[in-house]
Amino acid sequence: MGNSWEIKLENNLIADMDINDYNTLFIGCSAEGYPGGVFCSYDNGDNWNDLSSGLPTRYIEKVFVSPDNILYVVTYATYRLYRFNDPISNKFCEKVDQIKVFPNPANKNIDLKGLIPYNAYYGQILNTGGHVMMDFELMGKQAGNLIGIENLKNGVYFLVLKSKDEKYVSKFIKY
Repeated sequence: MGNSWEIKLENNLIADMDINDYNTLFIGCSAEGYPGGVFCSYDNGDNWNDLSSGLPTRYIEKVFVSPDNILYVVTYATYRLYRFNDPISNKFCEKVDQIKVFPNPANKNIDLKGLIPYNAYYGQILNTGGHVMMDFELMGKQAGNLIGIENLKNGVYFLVLKSKDEKYVSKFIKY
């Protein structure tokens, strides 16, 4: 059997790509105007954010994410190096492991600590390949934010929670 591929962005002007330790994708596109520029995706390419505002050109040759998650781009023709100072490049990274999963490892249920009471959350559980294994909605409570995981196979998973303004990621083990 052959491999299975999924198109995540149709832009024939993609010049370069980088990914950080939190699987945030960064691409640089090589055209003035739309669809050139610098874009990032915090959700495996399902949605893209344009980071090009403030750059003097949208004609990008290279993108690079440093080990401390600072984004750099090199523009065509001028070959100038720009550093991205807006905190959006770190927004996703700052929220990693702020929501705690107990117990970890877990067998039947996981309990989430750190949710804001009365906040609505949309959640997903992803396997290590980034495939969605489970979707759910949750209203934050001070205690008892249980999610049943008994139907998951044993392994390592990522819990992704999105609220109105933020996105959180935590890793847990199902045994």
